[in-house]
Amino acid sequence: MFAQLSGLLRSLLREHEGRDAQRSACVIDAQSVKTSTSVPATSQGTDAGKKIVGRKRSIVTDTLGLLLAVLVTAASVQDSVAGTRLIDTVAAEHPTIRKVWVDGGYRQHLVEHPAALGSAGSKPPSALRSEHATERNELRATIDTYAPHVQALTLRVGELHNANEALRLRLQQTDATVTSFPSPP
Repeated sequence: MFAQLSGLLRSLLREHEGRDAQRSACVIDAQSVKTSTSVPATSQGTDAGKKIVGRKRSIVTDTLGLLLAVLVTAASVQDSVAGTRLIDTVAAEHPTIRKVWVDGGYRQHLVEHPAALGSAGSKPPSALRSEHATERNELRATIDTYAPHVQALTLRVGELHNANEALRLRLQQTDATVTSFPSPP
């Protein structure tokens, strides 16, 4: 009942924001948090990268930040392992999602996992890598387009800095410094 209600509320909010009620992309991320000393050792672990003893909460949100899934594990569980479980959950509960954004902690494993699900819209790993390469090439083209402008602006800033320094030196040489201002009436 709660899942149905929250799903309906998410859809209504997405429509209110001018988006399609059915999401097509999501974001997965995790955060390690310290636990108190009273928490049983079996339910916590050490996140080696962050040196935190505690638990890790992994979440999936849509592009508006609306929560789709949550998984709480020991902090020692790798992001790619938790991410695999979350992708399985998202694929089952939100079949319209076709793109997932993750950070480097999820590694190549999550690029290959969706194709192994065997769902009707999943892409093989080569297609995902190809799509990633296309996006990377588009980004490079954009950078190449703006690089000359950035270089020109950098040169102009350097010229302005030099002109400002020359003006300051000229003022010092002409001894045109003001030592005091008249007091107001």
